[in-house]
Amino acid sequence: MARMKILDERKKKEVERICAQSDELKELQAKIMAAYQNKERAAQITEKQYRQQVNIVSNFFPVTRCLTGARRTNR
Repeated sequence: MARMKILDERKKKEVERICAQSDELKELQAKIMAAYQNKERAAQITEKQYRQQVNIVSNFFPVTRCLTGARRTNR
């Protein structure tokens, strides 16, 4: 059991060493990080646009009329 743990640790260290030395893997990691950042940025933009639309709609159709029970009158 202890021997398997030692071998597993050696494999992990070797993989880390190879990853640290590989320029291709560094480039791929940078691309992945950029993609995550772009995805997060896109989500933030979408959220901002959604909030702006909700704000516009709520200003155009005030909810307070519905909540206070005010009724329309035909004049």
